[in-house]
Amino acid sequence: MPYKLREKRIEQSRRYYQENREKVKKKQKERYRKQKEENPEKLRQWHREHLRQKRASDLAYRIRGLGAGRKQVPITIRRQIIQRAEGRCEMEGEHKGSLLIHHIDGNYENNSLSNLLLICRRHHQINHQAHKNLNKGRPSKADPSNSASRI
Repeated sequence: MPYKLREKRIEQSRRYYQENREKVKKKQKERYRKQKEENPEKLRQWHREHLRQKRASDLAYRIRGLGAGRKQVPITIRRQIIQRAEGRCEMEGEHKGSLLIHHIDGNYENNSLSNLLLICRRHHQINHQAHKNLNKGRPSKADPSNSASRI
């Protein structure tokens, strides 16, 4: 019963808005103008936060959090990672390419925030190359401090 009541209220508000669209828009503009006059800094701060959240949300849908035949990192976790990284590559150095989500320990089932990094394609490639070289027992080309000395 409460569900039907909720649907009815939503339908009523939708109908009211359609019938009084101009009136509603005018009220919204007046409210906005009043807020702008009373506290412009608070309004600017709200706009910045709103745009930051919108950008993070949009990025979350564009950033790939998956590999070949692997499950995708859930959208809620992707949003948290993007917010933490402020929409930028989390590694030092020159950034190239789109952003990806990297699993630090290589376990694609482990989607904890401490195991995930938001990095550009270049750094993602460097990380995976270093991991492959370490597994083969060879020094990594990506990390000069990891090179073995030849005699």
